[in-house]
Amino acid sequence: MGVLTPEAPAGETAPTDDCMAVIARDGLRLPVGAFPAAGEGPVVLICHGLASHMGWYRPLALELQRRGCSVYTPDRRGTGRAGGSPGHMRSWRLVVDDLQRVADECARRHPGRPLHLLGISLGAVFAAAALLERPERFASLLASAPGFASRVKLPLRRRVRLLKRSWLKPERRYDLPFGMSTLTDRKDWQAALAGDPLRTRRVTARFLVEMFRMQQTIGRRIGSLKRPLLVALAGSDKLIDNEAVLRLLTRASRKAAMRVEIFEGASHILPACRPHQAFHDRLQRWFEEDHLTVASGPWGLQVVRIQSEPGIALPPPPVLFAARS
Repeated sequence: MGVLTPEAPAGETAPTDDCMAVIARDGLRLPVGAFPAAGEGPVVLICHGLASHMGWYRPLALELQRRGCSVYTPDRRGTGRAGGSPGHMRSWRLVVDDLQRVADECARRHPGRPLHLLGISLGAVFAAAALLERPERFASLLASAPGFASRVKLPLRRRVRLLKRSWLKPERRYDLPFGMSTLTDRKDWQAALAGDPLRTRRVTARFLVEMFRMQQTIGRRIGSLKRPLLVALAGSDKLIDNEAVLRLLTRASRKAAMRVEIFEGASHILPACRPHQAFHDRLQRWFEEDHLTVASGPWGLQVVRIQSEPGIALPPPPVLFAARS
């Protein structure tokens, strides 16, 4: 498994993690990184993006675990170590059902503790779908650079051809329409992530069509969210259409409580652009307190712009290594 090395403070021993398995509705085995913490802190379920897998978020999970959160990081079917055809998704609703089964296992392990969704990029769309389906299961959603609207636009002719192939040749694969330079402007991070052997490089025609359908469904229904939503946007995101996301959220906020934080100058992978301490502090504050503040306030959209801090040391790139299977 390709994972990222944890960053334990000097003199501290990094907590250990384990990997549990959840069985999907169709019998598929779904590995889930498990980082349980003692006490009564919040539980966080991390949903990874299109190109990534659970290993990209191991350092984040370990840091939140050190702060008292119990964290779980499933691999989406067809990615990382999960079963299924690589880069394939027969139905987006089946993937959301996978996520619900992981959430049920988290709730079983930590009864009575609030369960939060942390969705990253396309993972935020899956997380929003899970929340819309079962709002009673989750306390909130934190969506980082959410894939509600993309800058990557396919011509109409290509979309029609893709739709046909999704039925005639559903598992025919296509290269992702973006590279690592789209995700981060830092060369060191680009090199580290490009060398990840488990990174998703190609997806099927059916995957792309189902992804578009899911985005459309969330676009229509996001105003029905019954839990607080925090959206973290990267100001210089080359992958996500931030203006389209803001228009969507503005319409939806007539019925829901939402907060948007725009990190000026940041690229798509926010952890590469923000000092780790500040980034982790913000996540912890949302899970423990701020989601309750947003939930208790009036419906509407709060938008805050956060300027970059010149001279602040940014985190080093991840180091990939071979871990036990």
